[in-house]
Amino acid sequence: MKNIKTHTGLLIHKEQTRRVRLHETPAAWCLTHRECYSKTTGRRCGSPDSLSRLILSSIQPIE
Repeated sequence: MKNIKTHTGLLIHKEQTRRVRLHETPAAWCLTHRECYSKTTGRRCGSPDSLSRLILSSIQPIE
C-alpha cells in the first residue's frame, strides 16, 4: 500500500539541495520505504556515514 505524502522538506545530498515530499512516522520522516531521516537529528537512518541530511526547519505541511 502506498503512503500518502503529507509534508515537504529540503534534502541536502553531497553538493545539491532539493525539495522532497515526505510522510511522517513516530520516529522518522520518510521519502520511500527504504529512505528515512531521523526526526531529532535529520540524519539518514540506518547509514551513519551517509552525507545526506534533511533540514528539519524546512519541513512544511502540504496544503
